[in-house]
Amino acid sequence: MPPSSRQRFQRPESFEQPPMYVAVMTYLGFGIVTLFGYFRDFLRAVGLEKCHIAREREEQKDFVPLYQDFENFYTRNLYMRVRDNWNRPICSLPGPVFDVMERVSPDYNWTFRYWYLH
Repeated sequence: MPPSSRQRFQRPESFEQPPMYVAVMTYLGFGIVTLFGYFRDFLRAVGLEKCHIAREREEQKDFVPLYQDFENFYTRNLYMRVRDNWNRPICSLPGPVFDVMERVSPDYNWTFRYWYLH
């Protein structure tokens, strides 16, 4: 039986292994940010920090929650800090060089306004 075209042209993927110090520093950075996230959650529970949490209405308490605990924790404490770097809108044709729209956020990356130089 001849091999299918998919099997014939499929090559095994190979990735370069990162150096050990890069892996250790990545895990260490993620751990530190997670610890700061738990500390900020503690400050929110005590009332020292403003709470930007998604909450269900009282009449929906009997239903399955839309947001799990860790999803909410990740969104509040980790994703919102780097969202400005990952979700960059471009304003030119994609290619090796492109223009990125400048944005500002008055509320710690929860909302963005486009910033024009004109």
